[in-house]
Amino acid sequence: MAVKISPVLKSMKTVDRVPLPVEIRKRMFSFSGLSTGLMLLQIVIWDRSDIVFLKLLQPDIRQLAFFSVCFSVADRLMRVPQTFANALSATQMAEYGRDKDRLFRMTSKASTYVLIGALPILIGLACIGAPFVRVVYGSQYLPAIPVFIVVALLSIPKAVLTPAQTLLYSAEDLGFVLKWGCAAAAINVLLDLALIPSHGALGAAWANGLAQSFAAISIWARVLIRYPVRIDKPVLLRLAAATLAMAAVVLGIVATPLSSFMKLVLAVPAGAIVFLVTSRLFMVLQKDDRRRLLILSTLLPTPVGSPFKRLVDFLVPQSGVVEVSR
Repeated sequence: MAVKISPVLKSMKTVDRVPLPVEIRKRMFSFSGLSTGLMLLQIVIWDRSDIVFLKLLQPDIRQLAFFSVCFSVADRLMRVPQTFANALSATQMAEYGRDKDRLFRMTSKASTYVLIGALPILIGLACIGAPFVRVVYGSQYLPAIPVFIVVALLSIPKAVLTPAQTLLYSAEDLGFVLKWGCAAAAINVLLDLALIPSHGALGAAWANGLAQSFAAISIWARVLIRYPVRIDKPVLLRLAAATLAMAAVVLGIVATPLSSFMKLVLAVPAGAIVFLVTSRLFMVLQKDDRRRLLILSTLLPTPVGSPFKRLVDFLVPQSGVVEVSR
């Protein structure tokens, strides 16, 4: 904090101080208050409530370990698409004050790009759930396999939530987000109480995932109804086709009589190759996407940005861009 604040305080000395208008002051306090409420909701309900109820309602302490492990793996893998979503968030907020039409187009594209990262990772994770748990955690964690699959699949709505939520933050529409976030939190708690006593970690996974899905659907419904954001359905269909092709190959490998280790060794690279090749064949990304993604690569850290640029070059080759433009 000190490292970040020092240059800010230094630069503030070079600008004139002006009185803050009363209306702006009210908006700032309202925004920060609602943001604090959302932060507390995230910490208390989304991150901790399922674990607390597992401790209170489930005598089998293994269920707590099953849920924690599965939730942790899915959360770490979601950071890959979330990196791109967070990189776009600052630009989305800036565009609200410069060009709202561009902001709405950017929100649609951002959701597509996040899905391109989230769908293959999370659906692929669900497909390799059984051999992954066997190899990484051993036979004691075999009951966690269905928990792992449910957590991976129901993390998809949460992954695609960021672009829509950023738009509502930009528009200072946080009252809606907080209200429906509280409703989703109540659903999470009620489902925890209903499912955890009989289903343990699997019940907690369903409770958290369904509540997160409800929150994502509510927020996206608000965005699509209130703002002129349009989802590119043909692109989503092509993306779904590429993901299904990947899932078919991975499940085919998982169904073979090979050892769990060999299934992982073969399924992960095979699934990645199939998804990338089919994405290129189905033209999931177009020339405009290439330009945007190359700009996005400059916003990412160098260890991530350079491989990301090479990936964009493969998915949308320069020659293909020339042919399309002609």
